[in-house]
Amino acid sequence: MTQKTLFGDTVPNPNPTDETSPSDQPNDSQIEACDLCGDERPVNGELDGAIERGGRILCADCCGTPVAFEAFCRSCGWRHLVEDTEFGRDRARTRVQQERNTHESTYEHICIGPAHDADWREIEPEEVAEEDHPVYLTHIDADGLYIPPQLRGFTSQIVFRTPRATIQMFGTDGLGPYYPLIDKSHFGDPEEILDARNPELAPDRMTIKPQGEEPVEFVVEWGEEVSLQ
Repeated sequence: MTQKTLFGDTVPNPNPTDETSPSDQPNDSQIEACDLCGDERPVNGELDGAIERGGRILCADCCGTPVAFEAFCRSCGWRHLVEDTEFGRDRARTRVQQERNTHESTYEHICIGPAHDADWREIEPEEVAEEDHPVYLTHIDADGLYIPPQLRGFTSQIVFRTPRATIQMFGTDGLGPYYPLIDKSHFGDPEEILDARNPELAPDRMTIKPQGEEPVEFVVEWGEEVSLQ
């Protein structure tokens, strides 16, 4: 006789009898509530039970719940997505931290220029499913909107679209690190933005489109000195 475990493998039953020995019967101390859904299950690692994982109790139903982490850089807009399940939460978190550290150390020790400000966060899996194209990160502080280096040079025209406005800029001199014409007033609740031209981007998204290229979409964060209030 064999039995399946929570991990999907099949192992021999060491006691192939009709009656379960007392040592195999879960006692009160072996019944725990799942930290995600609250269901009380025997902590036995089987398909109808639960396991202890990373200091938490997970029932069999919740082990496969999706989780997602994102490493990102405030300096250049780089992003790296790591997806896993609740069962693999710890390894996913370790992986995204490693990706963040690698990105920062690369620019600090190998690349010419200032060190990059990278970080990581957990995101909702639904956010991953909604994205069908890359979305990068930038920020606003007292100097205006931060422009990633790869978008500062343009040949004739560049277009900014924020929830509030569409701004066209002409010339060949390129852009500096910050664009002062875009500030916190361009973002927020579309009903509170005066004459919002692109409300579908609210509350915190925008695009930058050099002429002849596809638009690049950004999520905009606010610096310590600037808030939505």
